[in-house]
Amino acid sequence: MFKNLSSLAKSMIFTVIVIALAGLFSQLPGISGEVYMFSPVITVLIMMFIVTRDGYSKSGWVPLGVHKLGLKKWGFAFVAPVVVHLVGYSILWVSGIGEITTANLKGMSPVTMIMATIPMLLIYTVTFSLFEEIGWRGYLLPHLQRLGNIRALVLSGFIHGCWHLPLILLTDVYHAEGSRWVVIPLFLVSLTIVGILIGHVRMATNSVWPAAIIHAVHNVAWARFALLTESDSSYAEILTGDTGIVQLVLYGAVAVLIIRNMKKGTQVVNRKGMIFRNSKTLM
Repeated sequence: MFKNLSSLAKSMIFTVIVIALAGLFSQLPGISGEVYMFSPVITVLIMMFIVTRDGYSKSGWVPLGVHKLGLKKWGFAFVAPVVVHLVGYSILWVSGIGEITTANLKGMSPVTMIMATIPMLLIYTVTFSLFEEIGWRGYLLPHLQRLGNIRALVLSGFIHGCWHLPLILLTDVYHAEGSRWVVIPLFLVSLTIVGILIGHVRMATNSVWPAAIIHAVHNVAWARFALLTESDSSYAEILTGDTGIVQLVLYGAVAVLIIRNMKKGTQVVNRKGMIFRNSKTLM
């Protein structure tokens, strides 16, 4: 339909469609977070087959980064979220705000839970997390690079956070606890910062797979540590977890290092408006 759109125009159209779909999905009866996760990849399909029609050629799919595994960043993608959540929940336990419990395991031993986590992580990586990341870091991030790599990382993370707002504000299936005035700002800042890490592994490998892995590990590690934690304090949601201040600070420290290293690299804008770093780009 529109074959000559600029990268920024594509990113804006994508953002409008995905947010609109998010609002629509949030109103579906019995909506779950897993169903909601389909909206980014659906938006990519709308862009590729209807708006720009890039999807009708094999070369049109290459920029999404699904064709490469990006193995060199898998270690970082697996380890970083686990360490961040381990430190965050350890502080919660040591402070006395929360305590370790096996009451939520429903008869499972901690060892059995850990073993069950492996197939869960695999399933989430190749399905729900991948469906999201094909949208956020596969499609949106490369088109935002016209603004510069750092701005693209920050903005893609922030848009990713805003996409969750209909689910948070209009349903009770996601971050339903705690004051909206506290949880939502923390959530948006956290997703923006985590987005820098996820976008970094995408840009460093030209692959969306490490992005899907770090996304899945973050969500699964958060869910598992929360399962092992009991707390009656309203501070628990604020201190640690998906919107926790501790996690925000730790992820923030890593993000600062990434940005500092990126600033040392050379950026050159090519004729298509994409940003090269050290002679490499996503597109």
